[in-house]
Amino acid sequence: MAAPGDQRIIFMVKPDGTGEQQVTLPEKGLAENPAFDPTGKYIYFTRVTPTQQANINDARPFSMDFERYNIAKNNVDHVYTHGGMQEQSIMGLYADPASGDLYFNLYGSDWPSSTPYVISLGGTPSESVYMPMQRDTGGYTAIAYQLTGFSRTGQYSSYFKATLTAQQNGEGQQESACYKPTGSGAETVVASYTPSASQQGQVAGMEFSHAADATYYYSKVQSVIGQSTFTLGFFKGTAGGGSGPINLSVTVESADTSITWHLLPVK
Repeated sequence: MAAPGDQRIIFMVKPDGTGEQQVTLPEKGLAENPAFDPTGKYIYFTRVTPTQQANINDARPFSMDFERYNIAKNNVDHVYTHGGMQEQSIMGLYADPASGDLYFNLYGSDWPSSTPYVISLGGTPSESVYMPMQRDTGGYTAIAYQLTGFSRTGQYSSYFKATLTAQQNGEGQQESACYKPTGSGAETVVASYTPSASQQGQVAGMEFSHAADATYYYSKVQSVIGQSTFTLGFFKGTAGGGSGPINLSVTVESADTSITWHLLPVK
């Protein structure tokens, strides 16, 4: 995805970097959150039209469109509109390999605020909350979820859970990378950390592999040197089993540790 100026344009290329093809037109609006569907026939994405962008600029309620690019036919069709947004954003778009339904994270302006939604595409598309935020529950003042994807067959979903403990029990925050069966079953916490200014121990990038069943990866800030250098270590695990470090790490020179990464299946 390219972002020249105020534009957001989605491109598609082959795994070897050839065959670049533009998917969206800048005059149609800001296109974001591209996601392949499990069959590889479509690319789903969200788009803010110029009209809705004007509403955002004027602090009025606005809508965001969900659209689908047909790779073979080289055309885009409208799927769904999520309306009534104000001081909100949509980040992350995922298609469930088992059902084909779409999932997204809706963020508000406060913390924690992420709420995963599902758009059922069978018949007339409709949306509902997939993982509702919990408040004042079991010693917590808030529990919020951020969906990060599904396993290759759709058997498991991965997500981050942010918790804020009640003041009487010692106020604090905790972030956990988790997964659970998409049908029914218990939550498994893969790794947890307490947010801090140093970013030490921070966990990110919890995703299931698209090439191997029930295999997941995540990264962790293993060391911080000063305020501009940190080392990310990468970990691998399997659903129903444990996880451990793999022989991969990267040292980054940056004052901003807000780094995102995505798995690229290689055969």
